[in-house]
Amino acid sequence: MTILFVQSVAALRKSPTYIRHIGEQYAYIGRQSFPLIIVTSAFVGLVLGIQIGTQIHPGTPPWIEGGLIYESGVLEMGPIVTGLVMPRLVAALFALPILTATFDFVGCLAGFVSSYYTIDLRFSGFMRGIRSVFGPTQIYTSLIKSFFNGLIVSTVGSYFGLTSGQGAKGVGNATTRAVIWACVIVIVVDYVSSAALQHIW
Repeated sequence: MTILFVQSVAALRKSPTYIRHIGEQYAYIGRQSFPLIIVTSAFVGLVLGIQIGTQIHPGTPPWIEGGLIYESGVLEMGPIVTGLVMPRLVAALFALPILTATFDFVGCLAGFVSSYYTIDLRFSGFMRGIRSVFGPTQIYTSLIKSFFNGLIVSTVGSYFGLTSGQGAKGVGNATTRAVIWACVIVIVVDYVSSAALQHIW
């Protein structure tokens, strides 16, 4: 897997030759993932609104919840919840940040709706909470993580796809291993990148 990743990165110098393939992979990744991202982000936002709203101390100002939902969604959930190897690699690098930004927006919006019905948090208060914690470094962190995740998902998926056995059983086993390894590596890299970026910012 590491060798495949290194070879794919080395092949990036040839990316202009594969513009058509990159475009096809970009359209495929975006089209297949967008509906899932919308549904997932909406329900994650709704859950965050309910969980945070019912867990915060009664004396805590309600607008604090807006900032907590924003930070939870943008810094962690968005990048995690949002894969011919080189064209797929390049396409994922561009598709994942866009999907992550979509997740962040829909998740925060759904979080507001949930907060409104949970603790009667008004939109002005929700935005006050976001402004209290908002910073450009959070956006940078989210996008950087999504780039890493694009590399991981595309490399792991391609590796297990290329090394799958013949027949339905081989494809099924390869799919299972790809999902497991991608999830594990994404979580580990998320931790490492969070710790590293925390020191940088």
